[in-house]
Amino acid sequence: MKKRYKYFCPLFCCFWGLLFPLILSAQGWQRTYGASGDQRAFALTALPDGGYVLLGSSNDSTGLRTDWYFVRTDSVGAVLSERRWGAADSSEYATQVILQDTLLFVLGNAGYPIAPTLMFEEGTAGLWQVLDFQGNIISQGADVHQICLAESAIPFQDGTLITGVHYRPVTDTYFPQPYWFFIDSSGAKVWEKTELIELGYGNATCAVSLSDSTALILGSKYTQSNSDDALLYKINAQGAILAERTLPAIGYQHPVAMYRSASDELTAILETGYSFPGKNILYVKIDPLTLDTLAWKEILYPGNEETHAALLLPDGNMAVAGAWIPDGANSRDAFLALIDSVGNLLWFKTYGGIRGDIFWDLQLSPGGNGFVLGGQTASYNLTGDMQAWLFKTDASGNVYSSMLLGKLRRDEMANCTVDSLESPLRNWLVAASGASGAQYTLSDSAGNYQLPVDTGAWYVSVLPPSGYWNACEDSVYMYFPPQGDTLALDFSVQTLYECPLLDIDITTPFLRRCADNTYFVRYFNYGTLSAPDARVSIRLDPALSITGATQPYQLSGDSILFDLGEVPWLSGGDFQITAFLACDSVQIGQVHCTEAHIYPDSSCYFFDENWDGAHVDISGYCAGDSVVLTITNTGLDMQDAVGYIITEDQIIFKQSELLLQSQQDTTIVLYPGGATVTLIVQQPEGHPGNSQPMLIIEGCGGDLHPNYSFQFPQNDGDPYTDIECRSNIGSFDPNDKTGLPLGVNGVVSPQTEIEYLIRFQNTGTDTAFMVQILDTLSAYLDPASLIPGAGSHPYRMRISGAGILLFDFSPIALPDSNTNLAASQGFVKYRIKPKIGTPLGAMVENTAHIYFDNNAPVATGTTKHILGNPLEQLSTKTTNPDHLATWDAPFSLSPNPGREHILVTLRQPSESGRLHVKVRNAWGVVVQEQGWEPSNMPALTMDMRLLPAGLYWVELQGLRSRPVVQKFIKI
Repeated sequence: MKKRYKYFCPLFCCFWGLLFPLILSAQGWQRTYGASGDQRAFALTALPDGGYVLLGSSNDSTGLRTDWYFVRTDSVGAVLSERRWGAADSSEYATQVILQDTLLFVLGNAGYPIAPTLMFEEGTAGLWQVLDFQGNIISQGADVHQICLAESAIPFQDGTLITGVHYRPVTDTYFPQPYWFFIDSSGAKVWEKTELIELGYGNATCAVSLSDSTALILGSKYTQSNSDDALLYKINAQGAILAERTLPAIGYQHPVAMYRSASDELTAILETGYSFPGKNILYVKIDPLTLDTLAWKEILYPGNEETHAALLLPDGNMAVAGAWIPDGANSRDAFLALIDSVGNLLWFKTYGGIRGDIFWDLQLSPGGNGFVLGGQTASYNLTGDMQAWLFKTDASGNVYSSMLLGKLRRDEMANCTVDSLESPLRNWLVAASGASGAQYTLSDSAGNYQLPVDTGAWYVSVLPPSGYWNACEDSVYMYFPPQGDTLALDFSVQTLYECPLLDIDITTPFLRRCADNTYFVRYFNYGTLSAPDARVSIRLDPALSITGATQPYQLSGDSILFDLGEVPWLSGGDFQITAFLACDSVQIGQVHCTEAHIYPDSSCYFFDENWDGAHVDISGYCAGDSVVLTITNTGLDMQDAVGYIITEDQIIFKQSELLLQSQQDTTIVLYPGGATVTLIVQQPEGHPGNSQPMLIIEGCGGDLHPNYSFQFPQNDGDPYTDIECRSNIGSFDPNDKTGLPLGVNGVVSPQTEIEYLIRFQNTGTDTAFMVQILDTLSAYLDPASLIPGAGSHPYRMRISGAGILLFDFSPIALPDSNTNLAASQGFVKYRIKPKIGTPLGAMVENTAHIYFDNNAPVATGTTKHILGNPLEQLSTKTTNPDHLATWDAPFSLSPNPGREHILVTLRQPSESGRLHVKVRNAWGVVVQEQGWEPSNMPALTMDMRLLPAGLYWVELQGLRSRPVVQKFIKI
């Protein structure tokens, strides 16, 4: 049943709010398991206590081979025990698990090095182990053959029948042949059988025991006259073949599973097709006496079904699971389908996150009211590695028993009601916050969204892309009862300000000297009105000169102008320019900054009444061995001083404040000796927008000091301005990720917007037709602040779960680097802020994984940012020309760092009279001051409890002719 809510009754909310603490679990859920490396769950079984066991493989400590992997969970998937074990020189993995009273029979295989004279790099051996419910080994065995593979096992007679393949020489080469053997209750092999297929190969995939003490084995064979055909063997209790039947058909047939009903009727599921990617599910019924086929039905469903598991249900229907590949795509979603007793498809559902999801095994859930599936997923892990996956659904295949869906519309009728004729809002973020955390999704092109959620209470919000919009309802309370439901919540969004809000992003993935370099420009109107006569102005770095563009342009002084015409609301576009980077006048590693500005750039926000109308501009240049910096007030008179700081590399040259009248300026000259000079000035309080004037001059008066130009954010906090600074380079890693600013020793301010650039290159040997970037955001980053940036190729961005980003460049046709080096490269960029309230010291780490077609992902490096006060990481220059002098400070501070109180003590007795102590913040503003007479009070205690954590300067006046100072860190 689907309900649509627009208004909510307080009594209803209170009732469900009282009931909520009594709800223990949902009908459906999913869990992932594993640490670093890849983990896969190939087999699962339900335990008598309602819990589950998963078995499969895990990377060993070398990452080159795999070990057995065991997970036991409770009834809702919480881990009770987890184990890995295996030999150092082989790769082991489990393929099947059978519950035997209080023990587990586990079938698996091992790969190991063999003699180099054989055609295989590794041998394989069938393995079996008996485990207890904690994963401890009770007994174990292995097939004696050097090259064999065990695929399935069934209880048979008083032991176990195992089927698979045995590789044996046929006409001087090795071909897999159908193979089965029997082990008794002690685990000892009693007999074995290999069936030779002349001039071909085959396997024995699965088996069922019949009521007459015989067994039926289903496999396949390949001969020169036909592709893989289904193959049936009926065997007696000693493994001898009583009858066999080939089931020839067009295309291939790969067996998956076979089951016997209570009336001995046999039903089998196979995978069939003609050639990749034409894969479908094949439903077959077999007469156990004659081995004739009673029914043969191919399930024609769009896409390609890689079928891995099937289950006969009590009502005669079949559940089928595996991996589904959409037509024209390469990524996989897990699937679960239901087929009725005559082979008709009842439903087909897909599951997973963004990519790499497969179901390997399938069982009825305890009680028979749903399904439990085991598999692997790459969609929910921070590293992008495979994780073991346990999945529970209801009887209709719903993993969550609840679904939230709705529409987002612009409230053009001004009645806070969604109307079908109103404009949809696409690519808007919808967030639901509940006990398990936050879940996110984006609305589609029609303004619709869907968000699967667990049962219980959720608060749902729509997150507009700018402050010009306002939803009629915010943080709506929704409750999903234990039996599950589908609820619809529509959002009607009104405008707070009727005006455009243009955003611009300019990016170049790299810069090379003596070559043309490409800049990619993306613009978007996040406002509520169209922007008429929009235009872009670009100022290139002085070492760059324009050579072309995909958009007509004009030159005006040092600016390049592009007329865009009208940009509708919530719309945008892109273009590219090429620019030549000079040769001899440019040093390797030198930073080049290019600025883009889009107009109209007016803001519709109300100005802060505290703003005095002053506006700071800065400029600077290198003159021989000196740097000349100028700070100018181009607005009205300043009513209060503003702070500024000048650094050389990571040393504070000067930190002070100034008060300027209208059009007044001040000039500072320094001699950096090649050090990177950074000037940062505060705008006056209440200044509109996010302007933070900053200037960087490097390599003046000496050799270039690289890596200091990206410590602080650029002055492009306003959406209509973007400054792209990048070092020119020689060689580089083609698949990497950077996050700017880099911070001072990695430390950035808590609300710094981080700009991530992900670069990729096809270094393979053929064209890549699909490129996808999977980027799981750090838990400290706020998805609500995410702003997509420029990309080298058209891309689609998706967000799911708690913050999993997918940048999809399919189709792309990216040539390999050997064929076309320049065209083999690409990138994407986005901006995002840390969450408000993230504690100081938090480490924000991010790693992206790049997928080229079906190849293994390429991991980028990990970006790291520490939230804190970057100024605390700087040192103080001993020749500071300002009032701060630290070279022979005659007093000490303790403790330092400190939290509540500090003790000021003179290093030597003094006959000075009254002294004066001032505490200045990182910008030089006095935040506390106190008088002190050392003759009456040998030590001065100062209360620092009301000051926020950060860097401070404790200044002592009256002891010498000039003030002396010590640095203090408040923690």
